[in-house]
Parts: sequence; structure tokens; C-alpha cells
Amino acid sequence: MNSRAALAGCILSVLAASLLQFHQATGRVWKTVIPVPAGGIEQAEGPAYKIIGARIKRLDGRFHHAAAILEDGAPLPARTANSKWVKEGVPGSYSFGGKNIWFRASDDSDPRNNGRNYSLWLPKVLPPGSSALILLLFATGVCLGCRIVPKSRLTPEAPSPTPFAQKGKRSEAIVNGLWLLVFGVGTSIWCLTAARALGPAWDEPLYLKFGLEHWRTGSSLLFMQHGTMPLAVDLQTLPLFLWERWHGREIDLDQEMQRVLPWARSVTLMFWWILLIYSFRMGRMLAGNWGGRLAVALIACEAVMVGFAALVASDIPVAACLMAMTYEFHAARDCGWQRRVGLISLLFGAALLVKASALVFGPLCLFAVELERSWRNGTVSSPRQWLASGKDFGSIFLLGLVVTLVYCGSEWKTQPALVDWARSLDAGFLRDAMVWFAERAKIFPNAMDGFLHQIRHNLEGHGAYIAGREFADAVWYYFPLALTIKSSVALLLLPLIVALARARALLNLAFLAALVLLADSITCRVQIGIRFMFPLMAFLCVGIGAALVQARRPAVFGALAAVAILWNAASLVRVWPNAICYTNELWGGTSQGCRWLSDSNYDWGQGLPELRQWARRKGIDVVDVWYFGNDPSVRALPLRELPLQRLHEWKGRSVREIVDGKCVAVSATMRYGVTYPHTREAAGFFRPLEPTDRTTTYFIYDFRGSPPPPRDPGESSDMAMEENFGRLAGKGE
Repeated sequence: MNSRAALAGCILSVLAASLLQFHQATGRVWKTVIPVPAGGIEQAEGPAYKIIGARIKRLDGRFHHAAAILEDGAPLPARTANSKWVKEGVPGSYSFGGKNIWFRASDDSDPRNNGRNYSLWLPKVLPPGSSALILLLFATGVCLGCRIVPKSRLTPEAPSPTPFAQKGKRSEAIVNGLWLLVFGVGTSIWCLTAARALGPAWDEPLYLKFGLEHWRTGSSLLFMQHGTMPLAVDLQTLPLFLWERWHGREIDLDQEMQRVLPWARSVTLMFWWILLIYSFRMGRMLAGNWGGRLAVALIACEAVMVGFAALVASDIPVAACLMAMTYEFHAARDCGWQRRVGLISLLFGAALLVKASALVFGPLCLFAVELERSWRNGTVSSPRQWLASGKDFGSIFLLGLVVTLVYCGSEWKTQPALVDWARSLDAGFLRDAMVWFAERAKIFPNAMDGFLHQIRHNLEGHGAYIAGREFADAVWYYFPLALTIKSSVALLLLPLIVALARARALLNLAFLAALVLLADSITCRVQIGIRFMFPLMAFLCVGIGAALVQARRPAVFGALAAVAILWNAASLVRVWPNAICYTNELWGGTSQGCRWLSDSNYDWGQGLPELRQWARRKGIDVVDVWYFGNDPSVRALPLRELPLQRLHEWKGRSVREIVDGKCVAVSATMRYGVTYPHTREAAGFFRPLEPTDRTTTYFIYDFRGSPPPPRDPGESSDMAMEENFGRLAGKGE
């Protein structure tokens, strides 16, 4: 099956699954309610009672898939992990396990004679017939011919004990739906309008080229050569390819980039909605309805994440895939192989097909789930459990790779590098065997080429720019420190406040996953943007939301959460459309962000439309641009590209001679970012000068009259502070 047919199945299944997940997340599911007769309840220990599954008709052993125990039609509020927590917990708690269901009435009365009716709620995620259709599409998309998720294996989450939660009512489902709509639609409008205001970012022209080539020819060669995984880009370029087929001509990206780019960017919102929905589901699983609501609000108001949701990029899609995989893996730990391994393999394969970093992040998320589960069940030191988990991990990893290899396909050619390496070996049996294999292994390029490209890239690393200091090589603290610059103040302070009030509230799956990813971040040597840590930030938002709900003094923490969300929402409005530039107030705000971080953290080439508007406002006919990016419009008046990184082509002329008589706009990344031998002289010329004016991502210097003066002493002292920080932090270039 070729990649286009595979992608068609994936598209249909993802769209259908997104609608269905929203339907389930808002609490509106098709459900079966099975009454519990008085004779089916026995006293267990103390205030705890148990429902004997064998005495209930129509249950057929499916009681451990029930979403909740209903008391007079309303779910009991406190689902726990085992019967011990029911005995020692609060009224209204319950647990599914073994052959019985342990529970306590909401007021600790005897449920056999308190006059209330008890029943079991068994949701069915899909109406009859729809499940097979959606799963068939998904199986077709990944070239697997089996039904992956039996309805009887699905286990939706139920409310957890929380000071914020109320008893389950239909109104709660309505509030959940409205909450998702408000934040989802609000951020979608923000992204769609920003997508039309921003120019192409660095990777976007390349992604459009790769995606359209993949659609036109079926070849993933360009993707693999650059270590880019195809799924997200294929979806993002699908509207463009359909337009080409409808109009019978190919899109000229050099001439039509600004017109077609917003259409491709809008597809990223599909992944954004998946991220919001699964964040809600995980938050609700950890801390009830308010845990889900706060998770959605914190993510939706995290400016830098919203900023990238408006671009053609794979960073939001991989965060969505990993959030979905982690939630489903947690929910499926006690299910059969098809859901526990089969479904998770597909989700892991989807994450791999979106971004190669999932090769590391995916297993770490699975490990966090198993670590939290083992700690909760008291089996952290059990070799048997970890051996069983290891088998599941290995199966998920291998099957996910198979899904990735099948989707990416191959050109069925030999690998020249492999042939050359084999021929370079010393004469002997090994050389002969390897040459024979290399010359006949016509299986390249394939997905492994993309993975190997990214692995080499990470091992080699490159220069880093952090807190105003250049480094010739990667530094271990880059991402932890960058998080303190690019994350909102609320995301940084709320965990500390909760820890002071009730540290135990932070002990949840999402916060643990964030800590695991944070620990791994010190090994990431491709240090060009906080976007690589979006999975970490998403899990952190969910974990903080759950912790706020479970901390003491709900009124205080509720007010604190409201203030944080409103503050972040106001910041998001202020930085439109340049949310990728967002820098928190602890580091001086967005206007100062380019001094601390560069590249995709601030100026990723997206600022040419704003610069063009500035030139027209000022009445300047030509602005020479020292540009960082791939936007072809940099060569369209009133802009004119000034490639100062190629000084050797200027026949020995100095930078001062080149810029004399010109109005020059210098990219923030070129002025403040990592310098290389071919850019160092030009950057060194502009840094000491005071700019005449500025846009968000460009510093303007007017050399048409007298040269710009040096920077004022205040900024010089700031630069001295940056130098001191660099000497304290480590050895720079």
C-alpha cells in the first residue's frame, strides 16, 4: 500500500477520532446503566461494601470496565486505585478490582437499606457500527488488518476526589464542553489571524516543498535526507495538494508562499485540538472536572505554545501525539493485548511519524506511566512487574517502528554511504560479506535514515546562545534555563506555591512525566529552541492543574489559578501575532527576549511583513535586510536582501563600506544569536551601535546620514552583566 493510501486512512481516522474524543471528553457518551440489586451488595470491612459481580445480570464479567458507580443516577465522586484506599478514604469512594467492586455510600450509610438506588455505568465510546468503521480506517492507514480497540476494552475515566469537584450532573458535561469550546475556539481564532500576519518561519518553506513533493511523487527522499518525519507535514500540505489537483497546476512557492501558507498552517489546529482534548481527559482523570479544565486553560494561555500552533511545524503535533499515547497507555494497563500494546503501538508510531524526538520522548512517557503505577500500587521493587512491563515496552517500540517504516516506504535503492563503508574495511571475510550485503540491500532510503540523521545531529550538537552568552558547543543547562525564560511566570511559580502548601499534591502522573522529560533535556544537544520541550510543558500544565485542585484551601488556589490564567491570557493578546517571541516578565518581557535567546526562540524569519509595514509607514523606498530565514519575499521591494554572512563575496570591502548610505534592518538572530566565522565580523560591527528604530524581530540602522551612535552606558552595563553570567555558567566561546 503506498503512502498516499495510508495517509488517506490516517486523515479520516484522525478527524473522526477527534470528534469522538471531544464527544467523550464533554461527558456525552452512549451508555449502558445496569441496576445493582440489594442482594448484590455485601458488607466488606468497616464502612466499605462490595458489589458481587457474579450476582448481577447483564454484566458478563465487564464490571472492571465500568466508568462509575451511580447513586440515584449521579456518579460517586471518588474513584481510587484499590480497595485499601476505599476503606481508608472518604465517603463516596470506590474501586474496581478482582471479582468485586468496593465502594462507600456518599454519606457512609448502609447502601442496602438507605433507600437509594445503585447502578453501574458502562459507557460505549461509539454507537453501534461506528467503532468498526473508524478502526478499519485507522488499520488501513497503518496497513494493519486487525480491529484494534474492542468496545468492551474501553475504560473512560471517572471523577476523582477533589475539593473543586461536585457530584456528576448533566450540567457538568455542558460546562466541560463550553470550557473546551471557549479556549479551543479562542486560541484557534488567535492562530488563524496570526497565520495571516506572519511571514514564513525558517522551516516552513522547506516543509511545504517536502510535503508537496511527497504528495506529487510518493517519494519521502527529501524528508529522510533532512531527518524530517512526514506525517504532520503531509497533513499540513494536503489542502495545497488538493488545490493543485483541482486547478490542474502546481503551486509556485516562491511567488505564492504568503497566499498558500495560512491554509497549511490551519491544519496544525487539528493537532492543537487533540492536545487540548487529551490534556482535559488526563487532567480529569487525575483530579476530576476541574483538573481537566485547569489543564486546558493553562495550555491554551501558554503563549509560546499557542504561537507555534499557528505555524507549519511538528512541535505541537508531537506534543499532542505523546499526550494521547500517555493517557491511553495509563488507561489500558489492565486491559488486553489489543489495547494495552496494539493501540499504544499505533499512537507511538504516529508520534514517530510526526517528529523523530518521539524515539526518546515516547519511551520516557511510557516509563513515567509505569513508574507512577508501580509507586501507587507499592510494586516499584517487583522484578516480575517490571519484566512484564519491559515486554510491553519492547513490543510497543518495535511495532511503532514497523508502523513508521511502512508509512515512510522506501526508494528501493542501495545506500551509497553503507557501500563505501563496507569497501573501506580491511580485506577478509567480514569485508566481503558486508560488501555483498551493502550492494544488494536495496531498501533505502527509509525511516531509519531520518532517525539516524537526527541521532547524528544530536550527538554532534552545535553552538548555543543562552542568557546573552555564546557557546561553541551545547551546554547541559540550556533547556532548563530556557524554560525559565520562555515559560509564563505562572507556570514557574505555581508549582513552588503548591509545594509549599501541599507538596504531595504534585505527586501525579503528568507532573512526574514532566520531571522525567526535564531530566532528559540535559542530554539534548540541538539547542535552537524551546519548542523541543513542548511535551514537557504540556505535561507540566496538566500536572499543575491537577495539583491546584488537590491542594488544601480550594478557594485560595482557585483564585490563584484564575489570576494566573487571566494574566497569561492578557499576555497572549499583547504578543499577537509574535507569540513565539514571548519572554516572561522575570527576564524583562518580550521586547528583551532576543538578548537572552535566539533562533526559533525569538526570530525565526517570520518578521518580514512587519518590517515591510514599517518601511511603508516611514516612506522608505528600500530597506536592506540582513536576514535569517527562508522567506523568498525578502527580495521583493521595499526590501532587499543584504547577505553580510557572505562578506568574502564583497571583494575585501568592510561592513562599514558596504552599509554606507543604506537603511539596514538586522535580524535579531543575526545580531544576538550564535556567530560563526562567516557572520562574526558583521555581528561585531552592529552590536556596539544604537539602533535607529526597531520592529519586533529587526533592529534598524540608518546609515544614510550620520552613522548611528554607540549604545548608551546602561545597555553596556547590561552586556557586562551578560558576560559575567556567561563566565559563571560555564566556559563560552
